[in-house]
Amino acid sequence: MAGLAARRKGNMGAWPHPAVYWAAAGIGGDLLSQGWQAMRGRWEVAYRAQLARPSWEPIPAPAEPLPAPGSTITTKQEGVQQAQLLADRMTRGPQGNQREWARQILKDQSRPGGRRRPQAVVDMARRAAGIDAEEVA
Repeated sequence: MAGLAARRKGNMGAWPHPAVYWAAAGIGGDLLSQGWQAMRGRWEVAYRAQLARPSWEPIPAPAEPLPAPGSTITTKQEGVQQAQLLADRMTRGPQGNQREWARQILKDQSRPGGRRRPQAVVDMARRAAGIDAEEVA
């Protein structure tokens, strides 16, 4: 718990073994917000699972803590630029094709054993892709 608390402040924390870190990381902030009696069972399961592993990744450096509220200033121009970047990313999608998500849904739907989605989602995908279901297969 002390290690997790230290990481929340941006410090590495003291970890006697990587399994302790990875078990704590797997449980997350619940260790800090719940009492030991409530967390003991989850901790034991997570820790045993980590100890059973043959090796562990190195303990990563902690994320930098967020700045205190009001300690940073963003100009209107910077805000507009960030909003535009976010809007562009959302519109293009991960591959730069804003309709690829729709095509993927329709492909999954038409494939035997493919992921099934509610009919409303399939209908939205068809409209967004601007294609017929037969075109996808």
